[in-house]
Amino acid sequence: MASGMAQIAFGWQTGGSIIRPAAYNGVHCAQAYARTGV
Repeated sequence: MASGMAQIAFGWQTGGSIIRPAAYNGVHCAQAYARTGV
């Protein structure tokens, strides 16, 4: 979860229209891993 939040924060700091969606995807992946317990 921490890594996902770091990615989304990075996306906001850069303000890139490409990096920002990538950061959101990172959060979703982190949540999925958390649910599976990996």
